[in-house]
Amino acid sequence: MFLLRISLNWHQLLAATLT
Repeated sequence: MFLLRISLNWHQLLAATLT
């Protein structure tokens, strides 16, 4: 569960960096 949460946050961070 924790890993999933981190993964989601990581994806969002990556998207923000790409934007």
